[in-house]
Amino acid sequence: MLDRNKGDEIPKELRQELDLPKQIGNNFIDFNEVRIKDCNVKRKTPTWSGQDVLNDGLNGIKSQWVANFLNATRVWPKGYYGWVKKFRCCLKIIVSHMLFDNAMLLSVVLNTIIMAMEAHSNDEARIAFLETSNSIFTWIFIVEMSLKLMATGPAKYVREKMNILDGSVVLLSIFELVMASTGGSSNL
Repeated sequence: MLDRNKGDEIPKELRQELDLPKQIGNNFIDFNEVRIKDCNVKRKTPTWSGQDVLNDGLNGIKSQWVANFLNATRVWPKGYYGWVKKFRCCLKIIVSHMLFDNAMLLSVVLNTIIMAMEAHSNDEARIAFLETSNSIFTWIFIVEMSLKLMATGPAKYVREKMNILDGSVVLLSIFELVMASTGGSSNL
């Protein structure tokens, strides 16, 4: 019999929680009992431990390799939904990147500076520049909000308090653009 460390044993609480076989020695599992539990008809959802394809003696190095491999493997759904998930995953990578956040922060700072340039004594060229800049920044923020909504979905988008503030400002800006394009401000 091999000499094993007492600390390598699976704790009793974990055995009960995971419904592991009672007689597993220190580190060894009775794979026959696990296989029998896999085939139990009384379960509402089928389970598979994978023991029917593994050798009965899986050492620590092999099991660590299997765990690392499975953790690194990304499983995508088939069909249309799989493509949507891949697209959203790519968007999440873009939206959560530091470069994206810094670009949006720079846009906010530049927009604030340009909005502060507005004065009563502006000539027509400057007014045109300010209006064009305002429209460009509005579209930048609309794209940012759209990307974040597509990447995370509405529920996760509103969980972040800063997104609620950004989204409300963008919605007000969209309302302003619509009113300006339809000439709605003169009808009020």
